[in-house]
Amino acid sequence: MASKNFNTRNNSNVQRNNSDCTLYTFNGTQPAPLLEYLLKTIGESRSKTKAILQGHGIRINGKVVTQFDTPLNAGDTISVSRHKRKSDFKNKFVKIVYEDRWIVVVEKNIGILSMAAGHSSLNVKSVLDDYFAKSHQKCRAHVVHRLDRDTSGLMIYAKDIDTEQILEHNWHQIVYDRRYVAVTSGEMKDDNGRVCIPIQMRKEMEISSGRSIEFLADGDKTIIQKYEQEVPCIFCSGMHEVHAFRGTPVCATWQNWMIRLH
Repeated sequence: MASKNFNTRNNSNVQRNNSDCTLYTFNGTQPAPLLEYLLKTIGESRSKTKAILQGHGIRINGKVVTQFDTPLNAGDTISVSRHKRKSDFKNKFVKIVYEDRWIVVVEKNIGILSMAAGHSSLNVKSVLDDYFAKSHQKCRAHVVHRLDRDTSGLMIYAKDIDTEQILEHNWHQIVYDRRYVAVTSGEMKDDNGRVCIPIQMRKEMEISSGRSIEFLADGDKTIIQKYEQEVPCIFCSGMHEVHAFRGTPVCATWQNWMIRLH
């Protein structure tokens, strides 16, 4: 087993290579944030290092960590695997399609509730809470929106209360394009007709009286599309509190997200 000594500011460490990962020992005299230490040590870019973190490729003393500000203490052993890891999470009702420090996006299957409706009910929140506990993540799933038991689709869950509040209070600015597909049987008698949009859907899509909407044919699907007249924010088309962030016009909500991500 080969070894190599590294000297970085305020600490030194030993790197040991094996067939699966690289091991480092933190010998700093003062605690240091994990991401700062990794950027000085493993020789990867900031984006690549964050991707390794989010892909569960970093372990501290044998435990998977995903938070970049996790403090390192003298004697901690850091394991770094640059190989893309397959998630240990497997569930026939829930599939994780994206995850970072603040949110997790899942594909919900039919037959499971979004959140608990009783002590023994099968629900996505409980499945995610169990996953977080087993993967040693110090967080819980916070419900932001819901899908019915017999409806499948993508769902976003927050990992902390602050992110939940941001998503809930700015939901229509952040998620501005939602598409629903209904499976029907039989044949349509007429090629055209009148479409009645339920009141609840009109409220969710913020379709007011006289508002222009468009129906698009996409193969055998019909899509309801609503457009804003002006699109000052490049991410959400929102008009509220738009500022130039690094030369790009973004609303206050997305600016906060971009600051947190950087």
